Amino acid sequence: LTPGHWYQVRVAAVNANGSRGYSLPSDPFKLDVEPNKPEEPNNLTVSKQGWVDGRLTAELHWERPISDLPLHHYKVFWSHCVRLSQQENTPSNPCKPKSVIVKHKTVTYKNTHFILKDLEPFSLYFIQVQAITIPYGPKKLASEKAAVFIDTNKLKNATYNWRMQPQNVVKDLRVLGFHRTTLDDLEARLVWSASPGRFQVRWAPHSSCSCIKNNPTYQAITEAFQYNIDHLVFNCKYQVIVNAISSSKSARFTFTTPLCTQVNSKLPC
Repeated sequence: LTPGHWYQVRVAAVNANGSRGYSLPSDPFKLDVEPNKPEEPNNLTVSKQGWVDGRLTAELHWERPISDLPLHHYKVFWSHCVRLSQQENTPSNPCKPKSVIVKHKTVTYKNTHFILKDLEPFSLYFIQVQAITIPYGPKKLASEKAAVFIDTNKLKNATYNWRMQPQNVVKDLRVLGFHRTTLDDLEARLVWSASPGRFQVRWAPHSSCSCIKNNPTYQAITEAFQYNIDHLVFNCKYQVIVNAISSSKSARFTFTTPLCTQVNSKLPC
């Protein structure tokens, strides 16, 4: 029997002629021994490192630990640290915290992997993973934290090519609507569909817009599937290009801005 679990017992009498069935269940009972906290996650490793969507990325893997109680979730912690001097450095502790800021994320108990993004190159990170059980009384039981270091300086030795993954292609690029921000400035809300990632948005007036000098090109980066482009002029043609940073394929769209009187706004024309 396992501590922390409730049990019921049914008994059946059996002789040479068989049995007349089981008794009614006993009252629920549990062991007097309190359940132990789960063991720390096993074999925490960094399985993949590389660039994806213009960001340094690493994938963690671990094995489910032994636990008296069912697991509810895992907590993943990571922090940027400073490499110790050669005299202080040991294999188990090659760095000290660079900042008091420790980032963390919750991972469902069904998953034993997690992708870290936005890591800085030529840096050292301290990674920890902790297992958390379902509630037992007023609290949940937490394991010790399994730990590993990630040295992004070793990225050149990575064997996994993230760019071999399917390219993130932008589709259905269009203008959702227009909005006036000042008397002379107009915004257009762009929307598109794609897989999650980072997107580069570029827009510029068409050469036919004689009222704009030098035809400047604007650009921005976003992780959303929409973006408000500004610096627009009324009754002018524009070209927009949107692409996922991880992809060489881009979506293009051309539109003409409305007249001032065609935009619903309390601002005078």
